[in-house]
Amino acid sequence: MIILIFTKIFLYTGEGAWQDGITALISFANHYNLEIDTGGSIKINDINYINKYKIIIVPGGYAETFDTYINRKILVKYVKNGGAYFGICAGSYFVSKYTLWNDTLYIRDNFLFNGYAIGPINSIAPWPTFALSKITTPDTLHILYYGGPYFKKDLQEFDSIANYSKISKSAIITFTLDSGKVLLCGVHPEIEENSDRDNTNFAQGLNDPETDWPFLKEMIDFLLDKHESIIEKQNIHIEYKDMYNICGRKINMKTNGIYFKNRKKILYIE
Repeated sequence: MIILIFTKIFLYTGEGAWQDGITALISFANHYNLEIDTGGSIKINDINYINKYKIIIVPGGYAETFDTYINRKILVKYVKNGGAYFGICAGSYFVSKYTLWNDTLYIRDNFLFNGYAIGPINSIAPWPTFALSKITTPDTLHILYYGGPYFKKDLQEFDSIANYSKISKSAIITFTLDSGKVLLCGVHPEIEENSDRDNTNFAQGLNDPETDWPFLKEMIDFLLDKHESIIEKQNIHIEYKDMYNICGRKINMKTNGIYFKNRKKILYIE
């Protein structure tokens, strides 16, 4: 079995992307020494260019603008061929077949998520206001909510990584699409509300009792499949297991033989 290993991340920074989210994500990547490149619509719409990246991140911003400038057909092809897509807030609405925004239904073709992204969640913060939202993972975190969706199934099955505590609905989900992975996030774990290490001043007045960056790092590690380098190095046959763990929640996915339980890596070898 040949395993191709890519560790680079591509962050979309073009039309429609939220600048504070971009700045915070770059600061996060630098903090953890992650390889990250940025670019706009020309780069993200070039399948030969994006195929060299393990993860594509489309951050918060404006999904309607993304609809104009980003070719979802390319993203679908990229993911089905083994890439990983990480959508945050608007980046999640943008790849969902159904968006229900303020009771108006929008239907897209060439989608990644065959289900519903529904928002804003007025009981947490009416658009365009923002607030800290309590998230259960099953650990409890307080993460910035700023107009993002909750997710509802249609034809696409998914695993729920985190729920909005206030409404008991999915805040962060993940699923496979052919050979690739998709992770959609309705909240903003990149923003550090009462710290300046994200290099933004956004939501500085909110008092977050913990940092969300370690949780965000777990999600990135999940998408990066870092354990694949261990498999290649050992050059052994690996039994496939179907569980992965993010912040204590078991995720049903092929993980090339490594089962993350209580954040410890275990190899299963025949």
